[in-house]
Amino acid sequence: MLVTEGYVTAADGVRLFFQKVGDGRSTVVVPNAVYMFDDFKRLAAEHTCIFYDLRNRGRSDEVTDEAMLKGGVHNDVQDLEAVRRHFELEKVSVLGHSYVGAVVALYAMEHPDNISRVAQIGPIAPNMTKHYPPDLTNMDTTAAQVFAQLAQMQDESGPERSCRGVQSRLVRIAAALCVRQG
Repeated sequence: MLVTEGYVTAADGVRLFFQKVGDGRSTVVVPNAVYMFDDFKRLAAEHTCIFYDLRNRGRSDEVTDEAMLKGGVHNDVQDLEAVRRHFELEKVSVLGHSYVGAVVALYAMEHPDNISRVAQIGPIAPNMTKHYPPDLTNMDTTAAQVFAQLAQMQDESGPERSCRGVQSRLVRIAAALCVRQG
């Protein structure tokens, strides 16, 4: 499938690197292309997919001017709108992961007429000061034990040994989740 690459210029002049693939009737926008492109490009079999790197990430421009950084997450919300406008899209579906879950939620609140769907994968909590129960956060005793072991591993020498140790410990979390949900 043909991939088009280029830059979208945000309102403040920051260039956002994008990759566009597919030619479906609906469009899915995926911020954080730097690490999500390979995993989600298969959506292009049925949709037009636009992946872009957030400012200060991937191949998008680095911003060091303090005045341009003051907007924080709202800069990323404005950048998502710049991407929608650049491609002259009426409505978009947006996929947000982790921090970008907050970005797409804020975008949907500020621009509800421009959104057809929002999908979130492991978004940050809506209220970081609230403590959610373990069944909503998957932070149970198994996770606590694994994270404690991971912290101890930081002192282990060699990247291969460390990587294998992380993998074996994360398998415990996945197994516990399968048992709980199965």
